[in-house]
Amino acid sequence: MTVAVHSAQVPDEGAIDEPALVGRVQEGDTEAYALLVRRHLPRGLRIAMRVLRHRQDAEDAVQDAFLRALERIDQCGPGLPFGPWFFRIVATTAINKQRSTRRRAAEELSDREVSTRPDPVAVTALGALQSDVTRAMATLPEVQRQLMALVTFEEFTPTEAAAVLEIPPGTARWHLFQARKALRTQLQAWLDDGGEDV
Repeated sequence: MTVAVHSAQVPDEGAIDEPALVGRVQEGDTEAYALLVRRHLPRGLRIAMRVLRHRQDAEDAVQDAFLRALERIDQCGPGLPFGPWFFRIVATTAINKQRSTRRRAAEELSDREVSTRPDPVAVTALGALQSDVTRAMATLPEVQRQLMALVTFEEFTPTEAAAVLEIPPGTARWHLFQARKALRTQLQAWLDDGGEDV
């Protein structure tokens, strides 16, 4: 089963009172939950894709995360927005799925990997940079890659990312430092050309 994107429009950011919606869901309002799902599905998929790097697996993980969130909706603190709480569930679900998949069928991972080698004739400088960043990220140890994805691309704080990965915050900060240092070394040619720092 896959996550289906609903065609209904999601109200403007200011028009949604998430804590009120969570309260309605806790009282059994399925329409309120459908609104939260439509609002947070795109970012949930991005987070899962960064961890799993495979569309079908990411969709499955997000669907599982939405089910878990609904089952545990009473754990979403009163007066707090749904999003940050839900995104931690997505990240944890995706990481657990990745670990489970790796244990079950490690040989399938190589079949899923998508080549990120750019065609030098066909890509722009931005495309080449993105490809180099993707390739450099793939060389990082798994925990560093996951931390960089959560902190740099999905804007988790290092402490939030550490909680998702179940490691101490100090360890997370050390891994982030090492990851950034490794990426700077690998992307030095871009930095020497006046590109942005990692």
